[in-house]
Formats: sequence, C-alpha cells, structure tokens
Amino acid sequence: MTADSRLRDGPPVNGAFGLRAGEASSAPRIVLGAVALAGVIAVLPAVPAAGAPWGAGNAVISVMVGGDREGSAVRGVQGVRLRLYGSGTPSTADGQQGEVGESYDPRWRWVTCVSDAAGECTFEIPVRDGGQPDATGVEPDTRFWVVQDGDAPQGWYANPAVRLGDASATRASSWEYRFRTFRELRPGTVYRSTGTFGPTGATFSDWDEADPDTGFMRAVPEPGASPRPAYAGTVSRTTGLWSQSRRNPKLSAGCELDVAVLTDLSGSLGVSGVASARAAMDDFIDALRGTPARVASFSFSSGSPATGGSNHPDLLPVATPSQARAAKARYASWAPGGATNWDAGLATVAGADADYDLVVVLTDGNPTVARDAAGDGALSSYQDLDHGIFSANALKASGTRIVAVGVGPGVASPATAANLRAISGENAGVDYVQSGDWREAVSALRGLADTSCTSSLTVTARTVEDSADVVRGMTAAQLAAVSTPARGYAVSASTSTQGVSLGSRGTRVTGAGGRTTFALSFDPSVTAGRVEVTGPGRGTEVVQVDGADAVCTSTRNGARVPVTNARGAQGPGFSVRVDRSGPVRCVVYVRPTRHSPDRARTVSVEKTAVPASGSDVVDGQEVSYLLTFRNTATSPRAVGFVDHLDGVLDDAVLVSSPALDGPGHGLSVSPLEEGAFSVTGTQAPGSVVRIRYAVRVHVTGHGDDHLLNVVTRRGGTPSSTCFARARACTTHPVRTTPPATGGAQPSDVAGDEQAHPPLPRAGGGALWMVPAAGALLVYAVRGAYWIGRRGRRHR
Repeated sequence: MTADSRLRDGPPVNGAFGLRAGEASSAPRIVLGAVALAGVIAVLPAVPAAGAPWGAGNAVISVMVGGDREGSAVRGVQGVRLRLYGSGTPSTADGQQGEVGESYDPRWRWVTCVSDAAGECTFEIPVRDGGQPDATGVEPDTRFWVVQDGDAPQGWYANPAVRLGDASATRASSWEYRFRTFRELRPGTVYRSTGTFGPTGATFSDWDEADPDTGFMRAVPEPGASPRPAYAGTVSRTTGLWSQSRRNPKLSAGCELDVAVLTDLSGSLGVSGVASARAAMDDFIDALRGTPARVASFSFSSGSPATGGSNHPDLLPVATPSQARAAKARYASWAPGGATNWDAGLATVAGADADYDLVVVLTDGNPTVARDAAGDGALSSYQDLDHGIFSANALKASGTRIVAVGVGPGVASPATAANLRAISGENAGVDYVQSGDWREAVSALRGLADTSCTSSLTVTARTVEDSADVVRGMTAAQLAAVSTPARGYAVSASTSTQGVSLGSRGTRVTGAGGRTTFALSFDPSVTAGRVEVTGPGRGTEVVQVDGADAVCTSTRNGARVPVTNARGAQGPGFSVRVDRSGPVRCVVYVRPTRHSPDRARTVSVEKTAVPASGSDVVDGQEVSYLLTFRNTATSPRAVGFVDHLDGVLDDAVLVSSPALDGPGHGLSVSPLEEGAFSVTGTQAPGSVVRIRYAVRVHVTGHGDDHLLNVVTRRGGTPSSTCFARARACTTHPVRTTPPATGGAQPSDVAGDEQAHPPLPRAGGGALWMVPAAGALLVYAVRGAYWIGRRGRRHR
C-alpha cells in the first residue's frame, strides 16, 4: 500500500487532527483525532497511518451500538444488524425527518453490517466514479440512510420510532430511529458515528441552518439558548451510539418486593402537579401496607435529586401505619423546578447500594436534558432519550424491573408511548402506562401493588458468620448484625390443614436476599391453618432466638407470630400459624454444625491467566485473567475478596472490565475503582463462579515493567511478590524489547468472523465513553485513558 492510499480520519472540525492522504511517513505510526465541541473533548479511535486494512478505493462508515451504562461508559451490544438505504430526501430545519431512498440489494456485501463484540458495526463501501449503485460500489459523496434491519439480538429490543421536540405537547414529532450519513463519502476515509464532521470552522448553529443532517449521528452537546439552533438540528443530536433497549425482567414470584419510586419534579408539574404526585405516592404506599414490601424514594428534574427534592435510597418497610407514615414523610416537602432528566434519575437509582426488584418511574414529560443537564432543556432529542435508555438498561441488567407511568397531556401522545416503552419494556399497560391525569395514575399504581399476594409465607435464611461469637440469649437484631442472606438453601413447606393450599409445594431454593415465598390460598369457609417448614438441611444447625427455631412476624402489624419447633428427616424445622389476613415472614439463622466437616470448608479462590503466570509479555500483548470461586461446602458461604490491579495497570490498560462469566450463584462484582475491585455475597453450596477480564500491555516508562495481580480477603494487604504455583496471584515480566522469534499475539478481532479486518481498537474493548460537557470521551483507543490509583494517567 502506497502512502497515497492510506486511510485518514474525516475532515477536521474545530482543530481536529487526522491523517491526510498523501502524508509521507517512514514508519507506521498512530494519529489521534481530537474534537473540541462546547466543552467536550472527544478522543477518537486511533487509525494506523500505514498498513491500513482497507484499500484506497473504499470508504468506511463505523457505527457504534450501545447497551448498558457502566458508570460514565456504555457497553457495546453484539449482533445488531444495520443496513444502508439510498440518500432519499433530507430532513428539514422545521422538524420534518427526511425519507429513506432506494432499497439496495442486501446481497451486495457493503450494504449491511452486524455489530461485533465491541458493539462496532462497520460498512466497507467501494467508491468509484460514475454509474448507479451496484455490487461494485457507489460514486463519491453518496449519502445513505442507516436503518436497523431485522430483530434485535436475544435479550434486547429496538425502538423503531421515538418522540422528539418541545417539552410541551404543542410541538412534537415522531422521528424514526435512523440517521443520514455525512454529505462527503471519499475513498480512504473512515466516518464514525461518534465523530462530528463538518466544514472547517463551522459552528453548531451553522451546521443546523445549512443541513439538519450534518454530522452523522451528530454526537454534540446541546448549546445554550442563545443563539438558538434550528429545531431539527437540536432534536437530531445523539450520543454517537446506536441504542438498544434491554428486555424488562419479570418480577419474581412472592410478596417481598423492594420498590424504588422515581418521581419527576420538573417545573412543568407546578405546585399542584407535585402535590398530586405526592398524593399518588401516598396511595401507592397505602396499597402496600400489610405486605412485606419495602420502599425507597428518588426524585429528578435537571439532575437527581431534583432541584426541589431529595433521594432516599435505603428501603423502609411500609407494613404498619407508622412505617407507612415514615416513608411518606421523606417526600412531604418536595417542590417543582428544573428540566426533565430521565438519565440522571435512572442512573442514580442504578448506582444506589440497595438492590430493587421494581422501579416505578412517574413523569409528566419527555426528557429534555441528560447527563449534567447542559443546555436549556427546551427540546427533547435522541441524545436525551438514549442516555436515559442506557441508564435504564443498567437497572434491567441487574434484574430490576422498570414500570414507567406517564401522567398528563405532555406524555399522552402515541409518540410519547414509544419513549416510555424505550426505558421500560415492550408491553403497553404492563411495562408502561399512559394516564390522562393523576387519578388514573393512582389507579395504575394500585394495580401494581395488587400484584403482590395478599396471603403468603416467606422464609428467609441467614448464615451466621463462622467468626461470630454466638452466645445463648442473643436477640434477632444481634444475630442479623453477624449474618448474611443465605442464597441456595433448600426449604420445604407443606400443610395438613384442610382448606388451605400452597401455591407451590415441595422444596424451593432461597434466592436473592436468602428468601423464598410460598403463596397461600384459603377455601371460603377457612380463615386460618398451619404450615410446616423444614430445612435448610443436614450439616447445619439452627441458632435459636428465645428458644425458637425461627422468628416469625405478621407483616400486617409487625406482631410476633408464635412457632412450634420440629425435627424432620431433612433437618431442623418449625410450624407456624397462617391466616387470610396477610403475609407472615419467618427468618431462620443457621450455621454448619460443629461436628460437620462442612464447617471447616470455605470458599476457595484461584487466579489464572493467559498467557500463564510467569510468562514474559511484550508491549501491545493482551493478558486475560480468570478468577474461579468454589464453594465445596453443602451450605452457603459468605464471600469477600479484593482483586488488586494497581500492580498491573501501571504497565497496562484495561480492555474488558471484570464481569461474571456465567451464573453468579449469589456473588456480585463491583466496578473497578482505584485499581481494585471486590467480589462479595453469599455463594450457593457446591457452586463454581467465574469472573473474567483482560488488559493490554502498554509500556510508558512510568511503570515497573512487571504485571503483578494479587487477590486478598477484604481488608488484607496484597503481597509484593508472587511465588511459583501460587493460587491467588499472577505475575508477568514485561519485555521491553521484542522477542527474537515471532509468535502469534492475541487477536484484536472480536465477534463473528469477517471477510475484512475490523477497525483498529484496543483489543475489541467493549466500553465506549459517552460525551458530557467538560468531560473526556474515551473511544476504545489503544491505551486510551485510565484513572488509576496513583492519579490520572493519559496513555
């Protein structure tokens, strides 16, 4: 390949730098394109100046597909199919979206693409002079409409159309989710959805007036109110990522719901609207009284908490009148003010320490700002909605169900239904509800509350820590302080009372929170009965409270319900009285029997790497790590470990974040912070949990040329050495000079096989940073950016 045929980035914008065709170079090098727009600095992907994978006759259009938010980053989605259509008609400045053009033959190789593991979908388009589009390509400066083709990958759904426009209902548009490419298409050039290409020196307003489709997917922040850009130019702003919505999880069966209510307090509500919202929340809590549900409350307007609101992420019980009053007091003084930021509200709930079964979103309008609320919040854009989708996906990825309730004329249109659907789920009336006024909203909330069963028995198992000094006479509160939820315990329930039946018979296994629930039903002539409970099984002993094998309470009034101890073939047990007046909740505290070999067993952890620990690595080489946790006991075990990466990240960059590889069996992985992440929870008996992540060696001269990775228990100090055959650490010396003989290095290609190489990137990294005013956007650049324990480091 000659110098004249090298790839270059698109035209410079506001001082951006890109490699130009014809630029001479004596050796391969990497050029970064930087775009500064309204306080946003975007670091674009590196493009090789030599040895480019595409020929001089091809142009490349790269579209990034985004799914779950992870902090300020968004993880890519694999398997999304996009398709190019003809240039059609342009969008107009007054808000009319253009029409797609001719449908090209999908058998032409350049017409479709499928996103890879990093979320990247790449069109490689032959560019040649003259003639109609055909299998051999198109003429220069052809414009396309990019459209999603077919169904979304399993676990996801697409949003064919969304509602954009004014915050009020007076001027709103239903725009299909598709985008027109930049007006330039030249061979040897890469055009990216995260770029902002336009004429040199052009301002945001200039682009809007000249061509509302300028800047493919227009990844720019909203400007201030003066000067006001054209209407269509503002609403067509995007994050640069093609969004997908994660399917809404189902609520687990049972009565114990942990609910977060997220309430819109934007200025459009007014004082009377906020009063109505508070009344609706009151009614929702009243509907949950007498159940074991717990409620947290969040607010949003321009940010979260809202200008006139507060956030209360901790869960409060609402079973009794006094408990319900305490929950209501949290939001009694809320007041309106600010714009509508779905993203901030959903991201705040997703970032809370508590785990919620259900999040109820109450809103009177469409999102008009996102992230740090740059702009005046007058118009809804793709960008405002997509940020909200990414944050909603983060909640749904953790198993939290979202129900969106739109209230009032601002969210009454069919177009707005599409936006509520985008952050919740696909089913109207189930995943999202549109209410004409707050009276209808109250009815919808009561319907949600009624889905919890009116009579049930919930059994919660808690494992007392081995190190706890348990003495006779300890109270339930004292035992709760030295125990953890026991996921994976087998619990059986049965009844011999005629006229009483269990919704599910036999043995059930405790799930998240260490609990399982048995629904109860009563014949018309029967008001009460007894349920016998056995478990959690052999090899365990019950830690009694006041001589009882369980602590049972009525969730209607919080009163203690007497139990009768029993012993069965499956181990310790008890029986308890139940009636049709409401649910009963029982807690059992257990630990391995002192004579059981299970008591001495604990969870083992093993760290391995590819290449193997002790192997030399070189600059640019990828190292993948695997953590394996094994619980060989026959009962759940508490887990608390920390993986220390600061001895790795001084000579490497993270290319895939720590994540579960398969079921977690009660364990969870924290985000990487200050060079470390933790693995915590209660691991199910007999289970194996695997966690993977990867780094790429990046020698800067500031590290110690040595990758040392150590796992310790929480509070432990990592060792400075790693001995041969050690199970909790790995070590890789870094060679600062290439080895004498060549060898295959880890491939940068991720996802399905492609007939052509993918765009250069950092090891198929799947995290794509989304712009926010004044923030850095990291776009999976080789050694792009990392904030480490020892301060900020620009790789």
